[in-house]
Amino acid sequence: MRKKKNNLKLSSLFAVLCCTVGLFFATTISAQVPPSCGSLNCTSNDVQIVSAYLTDLSNNALSCSGNTPITSYRLHLIVSTKTQRVGVFINCQLNITSGSTTTPLQVSNCFNVTLTGNNNDLQTDFTNQSLPCGSSATLTEVFTSWGTGNTSFCPGTCPGTPSKCRFVPGEVIIVQTFPCTPATTTGPTSDTKCAGASKTFSATFSAGPNTTITSVQWQIFVSGTTWSNLTTGGVYTADNDLTSPATLTISDVTGLNGKIYRVLISSNSASSGENCSTSPQATLTVDPTSVGGTVASAQEICSGSSPNDLTLSGNTGAVVKWQKSTDNFVSNSSDIVNTTTTLSPGALTQDTWFRAVVQSGVCASANSNIVKITVDAASVGGTVASAQTICSGSTASNLTLTGKTGNVIKWQKSTDNFASNSSDIANTTTTLSPGAPTQDTWYRAVVQNGVCASANSNIVKITVGAIPGKPEFTITEPSLCGPSTGSINICQTIVGYNYIVPGKTTKNGDGNAYSFTGLGAGTNPTLEVVNTTGGCSSGTFTCSDAVGSCSTSSGSRTRTDAITSESTLPETTVKAYPNPFSDRVKFLVSSSVSGNGSLDVYNMMGQRVKTVYTGFIAAGTQTFELSLPTQQVSSLVYVLRIGDKKMTGKILQINQ
Repeated sequence: MRKKKNNLKLSSLFAVLCCTVGLFFATTISAQVPPSCGSLNCTSNDVQIVSAYLTDLSNNALSCSGNTPITSYRLHLIVSTKTQRVGVFINCQLNITSGSTTTPLQVSNCFNVTLTGNNNDLQTDFTNQSLPCGSSATLTEVFTSWGTGNTSFCPGTCPGTPSKCRFVPGEVIIVQTFPCTPATTTGPTSDTKCAGASKTFSATFSAGPNTTITSVQWQIFVSGTTWSNLTTGGVYTADNDLTSPATLTISDVTGLNGKIYRVLISSNSASSGENCSTSPQATLTVDPTSVGGTVASAQEICSGSSPNDLTLSGNTGAVVKWQKSTDNFVSNSSDIVNTTTTLSPGALTQDTWFRAVVQSGVCASANSNIVKITVDAASVGGTVASAQTICSGSTASNLTLTGKTGNVIKWQKSTDNFASNSSDIANTTTTLSPGAPTQDTWYRAVVQNGVCASANSNIVKITVGAIPGKPEFTITEPSLCGPSTGSINICQTIVGYNYIVPGKTTKNGDGNAYSFTGLGAGTNPTLEVVNTTGGCSSGTFTCSDAVGSCSTSSGSRTRTDAITSESTLPETTVKAYPNPFSDRVKFLVSSSVSGNGSLDVYNMMGQRVKTVYTGFIAAGTQTFELSLPTQQVSSLVYVLRIGDKKMTGKILQINQ
């Protein structure tokens, strides 16, 4: 549609009559130099028609369909001038051609307007004149004349001088009737695809009114205003024929991210000869294939604790979620709402597998590698069986561990129930052979499951009973003048020992002397001493083991765990055990003070028998051990010194 430039009216009755007469005799009058103007050399190009077109009376582009003609329309003559003019006379013939029929219409008008420049729109209306749909038109026999100065030339027809007119015999000016209307299209549509996928762009199209589609061409944008034609080849299959829809198929979009495509549809208006085109376009976005990446790293933890954060690297695309499973994703998994590359799994109580789910744009999601968090159950020490009492020198039964969780990493033993001392035993089995301990000893197993903290089993004690030594005893023989029966006379019994003479009542030691009487002559009686701890037997003694007389006093000899005397050490205790002892005795010292000190043992004559320890004595509880050659009977005194304070106590060594 052309824009209206000037709305000009006929300037005089003469002009109206000329036009009316011209139209009425359109079939017989031929435009030329008016005879009244004489023979003029009308070759000036100062004023001339540069183009012409038809519109409806509202200056809209002509539009029609079918066989219904247009009966009212407007002729626009676009006139240029090199010098400003006032008024111009135009006489010409408008030829309307429909099919093989041409209908001439006369135009004769003096336009009383001021002309300047190259785009003066001089208009003439036609009513009740048939313009078949799709008609073409031309202007012939065009005569133009104009005046000089600023005085209106109208209603004149002839120029004042020959240089003020233009007439070119045989000149034909094309009149645009029905303009070229670009094709109507739908598509193509911009789209996003995953690398490796295919894509088909499609555009449907139909010709505009009174136009014909002359070509269809798919193109790809190069740069600036440059586009390159696409044909079938490589990844492209271009449908460039004139049949709708037009398609462009790309078999693999890899590497084509951001490419812009268009289909150029060209048309031509047969009525006006005008060409036009439309070129709808679309952009192809290509997302790279999703890559799940690598999660680091697998870990082993103890039940109830939290592993280190898991981190994802090497992924292509965004994290859309994390997942976890308790069977390595065989049959179960659960989503974790987390779209970052770091995951804090939190506290776990069983083996758990983790992975990240990554998606790049519209591509299918991809999983990362799977990492396992191994969860170890808390260590359980289990139960050791069983406590025993044995005789010194005997081999204890094996200790066995059951009910544990984890592996045995070692066994341990202690001589004070793990109060202050213990030693490791290199044994990683559930069975321990303690051997032949010589003193009371406590045992336990140490168990560790995976990376969990180790746990101790229960503690079992192997009680070691001393084997009694030969007691000091005398015998009384039956005689002719004396007693008729004999006796075995024990100089002093020991608490915790049982004294046995066959056929006689067993004597429980009480620290006093005791005699088994009523022994017949020639019976050769025997004496056996049994330690009630462990039932350890001394074996049997006969008359040949008797002594002539008792060397000990009749005072009490009592086995005790501690003998203490006056002390200048505050809040300090010493326990000596066993007491009496045979060759070994332990001192359990508990003190609230510390300092340099010593522990010495003296005989009853004040002579130092042995220094048990000398050096720094720490506050708390500690154990010292004394070993002495076996004596028959010996009363001893120990002296504990810490700083300038001391305490003493008594111990008794006997030959058991």
